[in-house]
Amino acid sequence: MSNNEVSLIEYNYKNANDEENNTNNILSGEENDVTNTSGFVSSDSTIVFTTDLVFDDREMLLNWCRDVGKRIGMVLVIAKSDVEKSGRKPRVLIACDRSSCFQARANTKVLNGGDKVTGKKIVRKNGSKKCACPFKLKGFTSDEGGWKLKVVCGRHNHSFGKNLIGHPYVGRLKPDEQLLVKDLSESGVKPRHMLSILKKRNPLNLSTRHTIYNYRAKNRLASLQGRSQMQQLLKGLDENGYVEYHKENQVSGEYCWFTSTMKTFAIAFAFLQSEKEDSFVWALENLKNVFESKASSVSVIVTDRDLALMNAIPKVFPGVTHLLCRFHIMKNVQAKSKKFFETNDEYEDFINDFGNLMRSSTELDYKYNLLRFKDAYPKHSSVIQYIEDQWLSNYKEKFVSAWTDSVMHFNTLTTNRVESMHASLKRHLDSSRGNLTRNWCVINNLLLNQLTEISYTFNKSRNSWGHLYRTSAYAEVRGLISSATLDLLDQELKRSIWVGINKEQCRCVVQRTCGLPCTHALTRIVYLDGGSIPLGSLDILPELEMLKNKFYSLPGNQKVLMIKKCKELADPKTTFMQEPRPKLNPKRKPKGSKKHASSKKLEVKRQKRKRISYKIKDLPDIECRWDPDLCELDPRIRDFIKEYENVPGDGHCGYRSLAKLLGYDDNKGWKIVRSRLLQELMNHRLIHNYLNPGRFEEIKSNLQCRLEFTMNLNHWLTILDMGYLIACAFNCAFICISPRQPFTFFPLLTGPEPENIRILTVGLINGNAHFVKLVLADNAPLPPLAPDCERNKYPEDDEWKTLLQPRIDIWLKTLMPGFISKLEK
Repeated sequence: MSNNEVSLIEYNYKNANDEENNTNNILSGEENDVTNTSGFVSSDSTIVFTTDLVFDDREMLLNWCRDVGKRIGMVLVIAKSDVEKSGRKPRVLIACDRSSCFQARANTKVLNGGDKVTGKKIVRKNGSKKCACPFKLKGFTSDEGGWKLKVVCGRHNHSFGKNLIGHPYVGRLKPDEQLLVKDLSESGVKPRHMLSILKKRNPLNLSTRHTIYNYRAKNRLASLQGRSQMQQLLKGLDENGYVEYHKENQVSGEYCWFTSTMKTFAIAFAFLQSEKEDSFVWALENLKNVFESKASSVSVIVTDRDLALMNAIPKVFPGVTHLLCRFHIMKNVQAKSKKFFETNDEYEDFINDFGNLMRSSTELDYKYNLLRFKDAYPKHSSVIQYIEDQWLSNYKEKFVSAWTDSVMHFNTLTTNRVESMHASLKRHLDSSRGNLTRNWCVINNLLLNQLTEISYTFNKSRNSWGHLYRTSAYAEVRGLISSATLDLLDQELKRSIWVGINKEQCRCVVQRTCGLPCTHALTRIVYLDGGSIPLGSLDILPELEMLKNKFYSLPGNQKVLMIKKCKELADPKTTFMQEPRPKLNPKRKPKGSKKHASSKKLEVKRQKRKRISYKIKDLPDIECRWDPDLCELDPRIRDFIKEYENVPGDGHCGYRSLAKLLGYDDNKGWKIVRSRLLQELMNHRLIHNYLNPGRFEEIKSNLQCRLEFTMNLNHWLTILDMGYLIACAFNCAFICISPRQPFTFFPLLTGPEPENIRILTVGLINGNAHFVKLVLADNAPLPPLAPDCERNKYPEDDEWKTLLQPRIDIWLKTLMPGFISKLEK
């Protein structure tokens, strides 16, 4: 805008007329002259808003006025507007945002009825930007069409600001900025960092940090949707698959584990009523319930010396080894002993000797190191006495290596992982203020980040390893175990230089604490035998522990059976299996014996009864390629099986068989088949709901399953529910051959392709519990049509029937009697 276009004239005046009283007159066309005679500084912006432009609509007029106002440091609002009714032209009155006067309310003069202590009235320290500014613009429709603008009063009784930063109207967040602030808030970004991001993306942004705080509070309130904080919390926990147990008045605590790649992850967060024994028992019992059957695999728990927690652990996890944190013990000893030493060197020697005492590898070494420790510091007997009374006498089995190295603790002798987890949680929370809903959102983001990091380390261990491990010694294990495990094996191999195969010098600490082959075993495998580290030598103790726990949980007679099975595995020559006995024919007579008259009559009757041949004379004999798995099927149909392929029995065998027939990928094919069937189900909802009344949602839930392994019967392929669905989805004749349910399904809405008649065949075996892929010969008989075929008949069915009915008739004439007799038996 040029200097000639903007002309601001400042002048003094004594009194300002209230423009709000003249609003109706201005809209009706009766414009009063507004004069200012008070003693305030005034500005005139008449020239700025004087224009001959004709605007297409009302919004273009308002946007133009607001843009011009922003350039000179003012904000315009709509004072009043008229729509077109009873012959009146639509018009709008635009005013300065400081136009009206502030009207104080009675309840705003005194704050909360006064001070509670002194009883004096406290006047609220507030203010207002309203100053009865007389500035007015009028927008109206012209006779020629469009909207025009007229300056009613271009004077202001106040000066303009240099900028509009922080203004409640122009500083509002735009829709895209609101979405950005919402996403950043859910990710835990602080408001001051959000403001920096907004300013960087849009240098003209006029928002402040208070704008972001206000929007976040508004967004949190909107997300509740009328629910309380606890209702919102429980809703979020349920939607994200969390397991929760609740009591009242709680404080926080964490439980964590770590992976084979040395990445820590949280398994539970507890909000306890108090740090007392009953609260810890409640938390540990709920944690045990989450583990379910795997609770028996918990063998080691590491804590600090919280007496209430130490008493609660054996009540909930009896038989579990409890270790104390060495880091907390060392910190305690340092705090109690430092004041008794005059020099730093003597103090550091004392701490180093105490560390050597904790790392004593045998009980004999411990006694020797303890005597040396006492003799080395005769002047500090009080400190040594404190260590003995507080730690060594009662708890040496919980932190001294001579005892701790006898359990599998995976080198976890401190609670530093939990402390690190707690520090990370506090960094994410950022403040001690908040509620359970906000804390859960932060915890959920923390767990998602942990899961991402763990997945990354697993993939890295599978696909990448150091050049040090490309030797033949690690050929069988690299890519199958973590890089941290490879580092431990490398450390043990380096010890072989001075340990060799001497088991006493080796001490087998790594084998007992980590389940890995120790130095003397690795020396024999790698250097003496010249082989590679076998995968089976790693960590078999948990499996043995599982077998032991299972053995003790069985009744007496089943224990004997389990012992026999384990003995057979260890020594096959002790097996109780016997070779099958030959079938005896009780009606066969020895050679040379005379036949009785009655036996001759029976033989004549047998000759009269002709045995039905298993081969169908109308069709040529085809070479049988069936597998012993198909022994349940009738031999007469087995001769027509051209190709057979078994699939994994993971709950998706039916869908995997279809994927094989359609030529899909082995790993993802069953998911594609489920998706195609789900798409068909949703596209023709009314038809399939009619075919399976009342089961539409169950079938939909079945097809939506994406678990890699499922033993839930509701996720398996069911022939009667999905036969027509498969035929319609892939435009094929779907055949299921089984001892009890041999059926044929035709598509309902589409006819066959003349050049490519697709037939998909699966076999249902193992007591109708497993599907396999089958390919029948081109002239093989087909089983009868599915039940209610005539009721569900469509015109396209006749085309399929015309092509395939002859093969169905052969089945009905030759194979159906055999199936009926089996069902009757």
